[in-house]
Amino acid sequence: MTGATLPADDCRDDLADVHPGQSMFFELPACAPGLTPCRMLHVIPPSSSEYVWYCLDAVTVCQWDQAHISLLSHARGYYDYDCSGTLEPIPPRPIDGCGVSPCDGAPCYANSGYRYTGLGVCGLDETFWVCGGGFCTTCSIESVSDRPLACR
Repeated sequence: MTGATLPADDCRDDLADVHPGQSMFFELPACAPGLTPCRMLHVIPPSSSEYVWYCLDAVTVCQWDQAHISLLSHARGYYDYDCSGTLEPIPPRPIDGCGVSPCDGAPCYANSGYRYTGLGVCGLDETFWVCGGGFCTTCSIESVSDRPLACR
């Protein structure tokens, strides 16, 4: 939207990255001014857990314990960066590896990305591959890590 003014009702006027037409994906939730993304372990009875992003003020950031998590349901991170009314995870890359770099100038790192099956949940850890290699070669995996799933 070059040269255009965003509408005043763009769903989060207080957050510059949140607006209709947003094409970028974000690993961290959008938090209102004065709040900070905080990743906390959320225990799901009877025996599982997951990390969840909350938006907290600087005084309490990441210092709350499990007993307080239920009080924070209103502070869950905000991921609808494009104001579509739905959460859109970045699409996963093919699961079969880093592939082959074509000879048209596309480098191997273009095959880097999240590898997940199913719907994916914004902000929860998913496997991320970084691919490397040259042009016109079989690409290789340079690193594998868990990263918060980016969404818009």
